[in-house]
Amino acid sequence: MSKMSLVFASLPLWLRRSLGGAVGSGLLLMVAPGVGLAAEAAIGGEGAIAASADVGRRLDAPVGAGGAGSGGMLELGALAGPDLAIVAQAPDINTLLDDAREQVEQGQYGQALNLYQQAVQIEADNAQIYSAIAYTQYQLGSFQAAANSFRQAIALDPRNADFAYGLGRALGDVGDFQGAVTALRQALSLNPRHQDALLALGKMLERQGDLAGSLQIYEQLLTLDRRNWQSYTAKADLLMRQDRFGEAIEILEQAQAIAPYEAEIYVKLGTAAFGLGNPREGFAAFEEAVRLDPRNADLQYKRGAIFQTLGNLDLALVAHQQAIKLNPNFGAAREEVIKIYLAQENYLLAVVNSQLWAERDPRNPVPYRYLGVALRGRGRSTEAMTAFQQARMLYQQAQDAQGVRQVEQLMRATP
Repeated sequence: MSKMSLVFASLPLWLRRSLGGAVGSGLLLMVAPGVGLAAEAAIGGEGAIAASADVGRRLDAPVGAGGAGSGGMLELGALAGPDLAIVAQAPDINTLLDDAREQVEQGQYGQALNLYQQAVQIEADNAQIYSAIAYTQYQLGSFQAAANSFRQAIALDPRNADFAYGLGRALGDVGDFQGAVTALRQALSLNPRHQDALLALGKMLERQGDLAGSLQIYEQLLTLDRRNWQSYTAKADLLMRQDRFGEAIEILEQAQAIAPYEAEIYVKLGTAAFGLGNPREGFAAFEEAVRLDPRNADLQYKRGAIFQTLGNLDLALVAHQQAIKLNPNFGAAREEVIKIYLAQENYLLAVVNSQLWAERDPRNPVPYRYLGVALRGRGRSTEAMTAFQQARMLYQQAQDAQGVRQVEQLMRATP
């Protein structure tokens, strides 16, 4: 008897919580490794979301005795009548989703987005595919497009707290803080113990200037879980925003006692030390963070951000380049390298690095936008316009109207 292998797929953390029982109901089987989402650039300036997004194949029969975790098999013979027709009629979506997952794992978000958009043409009523589209759009920096895709997912599955959380995150990054707060509160109404949503809500309230409300959220987080070191670091971030660096250090030392080997805590201790005017302690804390996690590209990226804040672009450049060496698909680090070269008016290296980024992720509009700027700086206006046109096309395909407007403004300014 012929057999069909179960296919597993990775999902971002905000998509994973709602998947329990999906197989038994004949929906989607999804399995993913755990991924943390707490300290991120979108809500706290700490770094990019690190996760993967995908959806699994449609299965219209229960898992066999082997079980999902053991890579069990399904007997095609167990699929009766119309179920067998489903498998036979739509093999292409399985390939699309497998290929999209692989692209996400490789950091090729533009190509993954293209595959997900093809998949949703086949299953237009699949909320999980829309959420995967939103994830890849978010990773590409197309936050408005991501928000629109999350809304489509919510329309199909309005009880999913993680979709509301994702919408809140995306809206926050386009500056719609009130919309973000509304979405995050909706997520919490569906799941009051959604700690990621609480963290994000606290950050959004900060960005609205409601520091008292933000502090209340962080205290609520600590009440939920006194061992959650990320709640302490979030509170410390709030204190540092108010230049209360000494109090922030006291909070971070509590986090350090809970998680003494967590590099992120030392990054924030270093930031607070710099704030107090103690660069020696600041650099020592950053070096300890790197010692604890030497292969962490995000730490190098954050070191680079500190050096940029201090005005030392040369050291910032070295740190960002090290981040790229550790993770060649680290788009945020590549972007900072290009921005530094542009600030230094080193247009040649800005062109080279933009081209390298575009070659690695050819469906991402951002490197083409920077390539156009760098080429324009070298007086190569015709080639710059070609790069801008490519960026505009990709923004249009991603349904990112804000990105389209940004590129068109650059095009109008190009002689």
